Amino acid sequence: MVEFFNTRLARFIGWVFGFAGIIATYISGWSLLEIFVGEQNAVSVWPTIYVLFLTLIIILFAIFRQLQTMRKEKYANITGYLHSISHQLRDLETYIDEWGPKEHASIDQYEMFLEHVREKFCSILDQMSVTFTSLTGTRCRSCIKLIYSLVSDDGEQKLYFYTFQRDTASARSLHDHDQKRITANHDPHEKNPQFAAICDDASPDRWHFFSNDLLKEDNFKTTSMTAYDSQYGNRWKYSIFNFLNGRGWPLPYKSCLTCVIRQGPTVSGQVRPETVIGFLSVDSESRNVFKETWDKEIVFSVADALYWPLRKILTVQQVAETLKSNPPG
Repeated sequence: MVEFFNTRLARFIGWVFGFAGIIATYISGWSLLEIFVGEQNAVSVWPTIYVLFLTLIIILFAIFRQLQTMRKEKYANITGYLHSISHQLRDLETYIDEWGPKEHASIDQYEMFLEHVREKFCSILDQMSVTFTSLTGTRCRSCIKLIYSLVSDDGEQKLYFYTFQRDTASARSLHDHDQKRITANHDPHEKNPQFAAICDDASPDRWHFFSNDLLKEDNFKTTSMTAYDSQYGNRWKYSIFNFLNGRGWPLPYKSCLTCVIRQGPTVSGQVRPETVIGFLSVDSESRNVFKETWDKEIVFSVADALYWPLRKILTVQQVAETLKSNPPG
């Protein structure tokens, strides 16, 4: 699909240059330079200026319309991917309901079930990555991060993030990396202020974080920086030199779009607590590739649909952890 877009763009650029060449060839017969340099009266010069100006307007309008058409085509072309995501989410929930561990299931059965479910989540994230790779023409990744809590030594409950699942390519290269972060409780809520803010129940309007250029975000803080580069501080040292070439940037992405996974308000009048369990994130290794107006709606629609499957899986995980710590018999 990206190749199709590039081919379409190349053809259009060729068409513009060809049209400009025809006009230039036609105008060259008017001795254009002589008209402006030589002694000419206004009556003979203004018609030429009018034709040139009109031609320029036509070319600019054609470029504008073509860019609009190509943008619409890109979003039209991802409908198949979004349809596939919907199918997989439906099948996932059916699988959880019908094939989930029954009463008195063994710990091995729980672990096998959870492994199969994680593979299904991975397949959904693959489709998300392909969707945004198609839209942006860049390499995009996607992941699900969930919240968990621990009681500190002083008895205070603290929140942390962990990566529940990634797309296949990212999961293969970062599996051990993610496990180390979980073991070390590397990602506390308060040290990731941008992501913590969108998960704050007290701020229901801040349901997404968007940045098309993280290198410009002078106040951007995340523990991922020290996870990828242990020698790096939690805050990137901004400078114009670093901004221009990205030198020293520790993260494998430079732009991202993140939406919460939550139970939001309903329109049926049912009162439900607005529970946030994590967030769905899509990122790119390039800058200025996302369109916030449309792309956030795509991510949030999938994040909404992920809420109940994840809630059910978290319940199964809790039972499995209880069985591990208190084996029957």
